[in-house]
Amino acid sequence: MAYDNPNFIPASSRPLLNAQNVQHMQHDQKSANPGRQAPKFRTPQELERQQRLKEYRIAARREKRNRKSDEKKQRKLNATILRRMTKNPAKYTKNKDRNRERAILLYRRDIYKKAIEQAQRLAFEHDRSGKSFNVGPVTKVPDTDEIITIEALEIREKRLADKQARDEAAAAAGPNHNPFNSNSANGNNGITPERQAQILILQQMPGYWPGMSNRQQKKLLLYAPQPIPPRPIIPEGISLPEGETDWGAEWDISDNEIDRRLKREKRDKVTTRKEFRRKQQAGKAERRMARDEKRKVYRELKDAWKAIKAKEKANRSTIRVLEDQLNHQLAMELNDHDRLVALHYCDLLGFTLANTDGVNDIKPTVTGLKGIDFDWDDIEIGEGKLDFKIKRKAENSFTDNSNPNLTSLGPRTSKATSTATASQSNFISFAPTETTDLGSLNYKIRKKLQMSLDRCELEKEKHVRERALEYLTEHGMTHPPQLLTELHPKSKTGKLVLPNGLLETDKQLRIRARVELAEFNKFMKVLRAQAKEQSIYAGLKKYADAMAAAEEREKEELARKEKEGDSEEDDSMDTD
Repeated sequence: MAYDNPNFIPASSRPLLNAQNVQHMQHDQKSANPGRQAPKFRTPQELERQQRLKEYRIAARREKRNRKSDEKKQRKLNATILRRMTKNPAKYTKNKDRNRERAILLYRRDIYKKAIEQAQRLAFEHDRSGKSFNVGPVTKVPDTDEIITIEALEIREKRLADKQARDEAAAAAGPNHNPFNSNSANGNNGITPERQAQILILQQMPGYWPGMSNRQQKKLLLYAPQPIPPRPIIPEGISLPEGETDWGAEWDISDNEIDRRLKREKRDKVTTRKEFRRKQQAGKAERRMARDEKRKVYRELKDAWKAIKAKEKANRSTIRVLEDQLNHQLAMELNDHDRLVALHYCDLLGFTLANTDGVNDIKPTVTGLKGIDFDWDDIEIGEGKLDFKIKRKAENSFTDNSNPNLTSLGPRTSKATSTATASQSNFISFAPTETTDLGSLNYKIRKKLQMSLDRCELEKEKHVRERALEYLTEHGMTHPPQLLTELHPKSKTGKLVLPNGLLETDKQLRIRARVELAEFNKFMKVLRAQAKEQSIYAGLKKYADAMAAAEEREKEELARKEKEGDSEEDDSMDTD
């Protein structure tokens, strides 16, 4: 927000003014709108004093407001203490007579207004000139179907036209238009004639003071003396609609009757409020029981959902494991195919595992044997996986040679157990020598041997590929993509195998996840709606049962009291 006034100071800060800022403000003051009177220039000391006085005024208003609030609270407390001391139920009210007169005045004006509106509605149906009803000519407002006099409609239209003219003039004058300028077209410093008349009335009324707020002014104008309107007449032969009050007959009602009606209305309001409060308090324990029952049912259903979701999660985990295993198997098959194709291309270039230099130098190395020396010359490698045979060096080289084929050995056991039961099982172990001490050659050791052989094969194929690529680079030939494939299988977890045999893409995976989440949310939304309905029904049923039990208790209590009253009467009659 831009402030054209150079003397504007925010309430939360005090600006530090220097000679440059003062010169800038003087320039802004000279370039102000010529149609608007320029504000008086003030020095920095005057501005600071003005800001300090403004803060003092704000603090004084706050202190006065708090003081008046405390005084009001103390008056109410004193009145309460006085009533308790004197046992007088009459409550003290400030300006009681004045408030009574004002309430009677407003009630009487309301009667006048309703009677005139009633006569106008009848005049619109029977005599629109309004002479027979002692009202002016009536008409209907097109937009709201309201029935008013033609004079009132003309005043309303004139007021609306004046407002539109002021708005158009302000829009034509631009943003620098000042409606409160004394040179404006409205005159009277931008105040309309209606507002000027209201100000004159306010100045003549008792209790007016110049600093009165707009709300106080409206309230004071509400109780200003007004001329009594002409009394409407309902001609003979014209009847009111059924059930409608004849407000014209209550035109000259007395003040005492109005006072009695106001007291009756107040008493009815108090009775209604007390009855409503009694109904609120009645059945409070039953409503609490119904609320607890509703929450209990909903909580039990949520616990059931947890079991269902846990089971569903376990099923999804099992399915995901199976999918990952299938993906790994496919990745292995694809990797084997790529390796065969790469070796075929190398063979076409003249590089094979048999004729490439350096292939025979690559030997398998066994890891994970915790420092035990191992010699491959003692092992005879078979054709299948985990098919290893120990070479016969001497008759006493083995503790048990009943089954040298290690592919049919049993499950893995601990080292101590396998060593102790080597002669009674299918495990084969080396005889303790100076260079070889492997203990029992069980499934774990055979698996490590197989892994070392697989790594050795990959290293050999990698070496052959590197020699083939070097050959292509030396002769300026492009590298075929078959030689650049991965040596190790790479399986992507979480992806499904499509019906065409391919893995789904990342986008298909995201779409499938969103679809599954949407289906899950839809399912849970249905469950929540069902649980809410069931919990509400359970709560209502609990409340109905509790209220029925309470009514039965009340009936029993009344019957008991009546029975006790009858017995007391019988006793009194007997004594007489």
